[in-house]
Amino acid sequence: MTRFKRLGLLLALLTLLAASCSTGSSDDASPDDSSDQTTDGATSAGNSGIPEVIEPLDARDAVHSALEGKRIAFIPILYDGFKLTEQWGSHMERAFTSLGAEFNVYDANFDTDLMIRTIDDLVSKDEVDVLVLHNPDVGVLSKQIEAAQEAGVYTVVVNMISNQSADAFIGADVVSASAAITERAVADCNASGRNKVAVIEGVGPDGFSLQFNAGAQPVLDAAGIEIVSTVQSNWDLSTAAELATTILQQHGDELCALLLPWDIIAVGAGQAVAAAVADGTIEEGVVGVYNLDSSADWCASLRAGEVTASGSYDVPGIGTGAVLAVQSLLEIGDPPGTRRTVTYVPHVVVDIDNVDSISSACYQGS
Repeated sequence: MTRFKRLGLLLALLTLLAASCSTGSSDDASPDDSSDQTTDGATSAGNSGIPEVIEPLDARDAVHSALEGKRIAFIPILYDGFKLTEQWGSHMERAFTSLGAEFNVYDANFDTDLMIRTIDDLVSKDEVDVLVLHNPDVGVLSKQIEAAQEAGVYTVVVNMISNQSADAFIGADVVSASAAITERAVADCNASGRNKVAVIEGVGPDGFSLQFNAGAQPVLDAAGIEIVSTVQSNWDLSTAAELATTILQQHGDELCALLLPWDIIAVGAGQAVAAAVADGTIEEGVVGVYNLDSSADWCASLRAGEVTASGSYDVPGIGTGAVLAVQSLLEIGDPPGTRRTVTYVPHVVVDIDNVDSISSACYQGS
């Protein structure tokens, strides 16, 4: 499927989900009382969105009117130097500014307290209309999401899902992607005659690591593969390299794979594997490195022979999906928290044989 067809399908899905009643709708919203609820620049919730019949130029005007002057804040766990979040930020900045909205990035720089203070300040001081959040773990922003919706601020969460539902979530189907890459790892383990793996997570209670393990564990169990170690890297490349080095020293003679939920920590693990091969700790080609995501940095590591394969999901599509979600929320104009949706982007297993043919792989930061 081409990128344009994929984005078209994503737009259609978001519009359909936003226009329909979802299972996450608030209990007190009903056809009787929702028609009187409005947000700035939006029509009533009972008769919202684009009219059934409209001229193309009028449709364009309606979209620009819905976005004009809206204040949109993107708050990722880290921004500068992170290709993942820079990719989304660049997508959003180009789209939102072209539609007349104000777009700002607030870099939390892995400081959860700073992220919480930033969100609280923006909401309490009425300085934002839409929050786009990159959630550190499943619970840390629950109060902030709830408070924002109560204050009339839309919330869109990307990539790292939270327990408190935002108005929209856009990200990978991590469980399915994890199962797919774990199946590849199991096949390689079977070929090597070994049956032990290690897992290097993010921070443990984050939504990504939890879902990654939920996808991997049943596949490993069915294949009789044992996890000998599970450790947390805090999403840091150097930490992942150090952890991988220790694991290889302890289990190098029996290990067949390192499993990781993100590509940057996989790059660190891959460097550790290469170093272990060079110093004779392990044999070459015995321990593979398997992960999710495939930025340009990961692709360079793949071509260097340091990582093995990735469950590559459409990272650029997440940025575009966030843009479409925000536009739909503002065009339809239902009160924040009225309807909540979860939308997944596609994924595919990428290795050295197909990396050059996968459009979502090897993305840059802009």
